[in-house]
Amino acid sequence: TEAGRRVDGPGIRGQVERTGDPYLLVSLDDPPGYLSLFATGRDGGGATATIAAWLFGDDAPAFADRTVPAWQSWLESLDVRDQADAPTARR
Repeated sequence: TEAGRRVDGPGIRGQVERTGDPYLLVSLDDPPGYLSLFATGRDGGGATATIAAWLFGDDAPAFADRTVPAWQSWLESLDVRDQADAPTARR
């Protein structure tokens, strides 16, 4: 994904600001804030990914509470071969 590309996720919309190996930064416009994605391979195969969001505005805490179930559902839909590392969403 290249800088400038529009992206949509569970409850969010924004634009890719920066990319790098293995990093992606999205400037959110709805809600205002940033979303960071970082992924790296692991010895012996597999990968680890981290998604973090920084939300701004008075509604940010309530927005996070409302969207955690959608993010959890999306994460659970991913193919995770080692269930000990099953993804979770939390606030």
